[in-house]
Amino acid sequence: MAVHPFSMLRPIEDRIWFEVARAGATQARAVEVDAAGSADPTVRGDFLAWLLAEGASKAAPLLAQLTLLGATIEESLDLRGLRLTLTPRFVGCTLPVVELRDANAIGFEILAGTVSSVAADRLTATGALAIRATTERDRVPKDYRGAPVIECQLRFSGAMIRGNLDLRGCNIRGEGQDDGVALFADGLNVRGNALLSDRFKARGEVRLGGCQFERNLDLSGAKLQARQAYSLFAKGSQISGSLYLCRTKAWSIYPKRTGFRSLGMVTVEGARIDGDFDCSGGFFLAPELAGRWISIPDESDDDLSFAINAAGVVVRRDVLLCDGFWAKGKVCLINSRIDSDLQCGGGYFDYAASTALECDGVVVAGTTFFDKGSDLPAATHRCARTNGSIDLIYGSFKQGVQIAALEFIGTVGGAVADDKDEGNCGIDLSFASISGKLLLKGVTKAETETKTAKINLNLYQAKIDLLEDEESSWKSASFLNLTGCEYKAIKDLRPNVKERLALLDKHYVKRGETMPMQYFEPQPYLYLADVMQQSGYDEAATEIRIHLEDAHTDVGGFHRRQHFWRRVLSATIAHGYEPRRAFRWLAVAIVVSAFVFALAPDGEIIKAKDAQTTSSASLSKPSLEFSPLVYAIDMLVPLVDLHQKSNYLVQPPTCQLWVEAWSNSKTDPQILPVRLLAALWKTIVRLIGVFDPFIGWTLTSLFAAGVTGLVRRA
Repeated sequence: MAVHPFSMLRPIEDRIWFEVARAGATQARAVEVDAAGSADPTVRGDFLAWLLAEGASKAAPLLAQLTLLGATIEESLDLRGLRLTLTPRFVGCTLPVVELRDANAIGFEILAGTVSSVAADRLTATGALAIRATTERDRVPKDYRGAPVIECQLRFSGAMIRGNLDLRGCNIRGEGQDDGVALFADGLNVRGNALLSDRFKARGEVRLGGCQFERNLDLSGAKLQARQAYSLFAKGSQISGSLYLCRTKAWSIYPKRTGFRSLGMVTVEGARIDGDFDCSGGFFLAPELAGRWISIPDESDDDLSFAINAAGVVVRRDVLLCDGFWAKGKVCLINSRIDSDLQCGGGYFDYAASTALECDGVVVAGTTFFDKGSDLPAATHRCARTNGSIDLIYGSFKQGVQIAALEFIGTVGGAVADDKDEGNCGIDLSFASISGKLLLKGVTKAETETKTAKINLNLYQAKIDLLEDEESSWKSASFLNLTGCEYKAIKDLRPNVKERLALLDKHYVKRGETMPMQYFEPQPYLYLADVMQQSGYDEAATEIRIHLEDAHTDVGGFHRRQHFWRRVLSATIAHGYEPRRAFRWLAVAIVVSAFVFALAPDGEIIKAKDAQTTSSASLSKPSLEFSPLVYAIDMLVPLVDLHQKSNYLVQPPTCQLWVEAWSNSKTDPQILPVRLLAALWKTIVRLIGVFDPFIGWTLTSLFAAGVTGLVRRA
């Protein structure tokens, strides 16, 4: 029988040694010792260190697990550099500092109980390492059930764990740590799952920089509270499975389901995640908004506005910021790559008067969703919401962007933005490339008793394959920028363009105000016209182009002569797009002229041409009978000779008509009004005779310019 090196053993130590020795005799694989009822439940740390390193292997070579319940470990449990021959399992125990630096172990378990701190830097574990809460499956006495409490710090820097790292339900208080780190595990390598879930709590930073996780990193249902800035630091980590920062998953073996909560910055900048990046149902609070919960050092250079910083992250599956997700602070996905979908349905991005979701340069191979979400019961579905700007600048979206239900709050410092403050609330797709469909429906503004949110929709230089929209979503925008935006088609396009033109005029044309010509933006109108024409709606396309020229006339800053000439072009040939309008005006002029000529007094206004050389007494009847309609046509239509102008003429207007009317009325003043009206009528007839050729040549020339395209090119 093996002999221990201690002069005297305490009661619990003696029981442990007895059970180990008996296991050697019976070839048992596991030993369990309960300290309940013992007058002295203490065990020395050096006794356990000797037992785990060499004593148990000598007394019971086949022993694989030692379970100790309700014991109190005195002094420190120093296992530094040792090779443990079995897995120790502490249930409901009180432990001092546990030193596992550079140790080699099959496994190590602490269930419930209290631990001062655990230092396991560079530990190598061939199995699992667990510091977790008990479950029904553990079948331990009720007195020992609960969650373990770590008073100070857990350290796993550079450790290698080939099984799972199980910290479910663990409570790390992080007391007495000047660096504010509760879990220090830079460079950790876990071949299994890292389970920091199911009400895992950390008061201080969870530091996982540069770690490698061969399966999932699970913080579902965890509660993280930073002491300084970071609640979770996983910069540059490699996760072969999924990263869960979400509500407790359905597969959890723990009965209580809770949401993930982070008070402080979560950063996974530059990380690689081969599975999902799941933040559904989680709450994230930026350090600068955490107030009394976080003490930020004065010398800190970090940007404390981030609730989540995932810049440059690579995610092989979905990014889930949905179904009850709430970030109070910035969410950053700058230059990240998502090989599946970006789901924001039912999420709330809350960072007033600034950028709430920053996705500049993001590449999404799947679809980006802003809708009601899907994983919650239908009764709890809410649309995606933002109190701030959603920036997708220079983003590349391979299968489209679906904005089906998005509400803008638009508050500034907790109050709804006033008339002088746009609130920086909206969505920015400048320079974005959307290979699939941009769905823009269900965009609404939050309303209060006094004011509503102001929304900016910016699609400057965006490239879109297919646009599917609705009028109400466009109308919700207080500021709209479509300059340089290109779209190949509009789904369910109709030839009625009045609503779209009214929308463009609202943001690009301010009637009655003068704008410098260089600020006028015709591109949105022209591109809409091109899409209409490609869809077969030629008349609608022409209507848009004419409307554009009229709008340009209103706000283009032209001087008076240019402005007048553009008005003439608009009225006569629609700036060259409808030359036939000139014929309409010509027809009107012919009818009016014919009417006036028909009512002109005989022999007074219209005379044969030879009347100028002969006296009235010898006036001969013209060889061609006078026709008012034919005469009007002959006067107004150039290059046409109907032999009316060659036989008849209209005398030029003179003042003699008015002088004669005045002179003839001196004897009888009562007939003066009649004489003056007669003179006025004769003057009108003569003026029409003078201006008809000019009007005819002008309208004909404009028609020719419109047909040949000279006006449009100009």
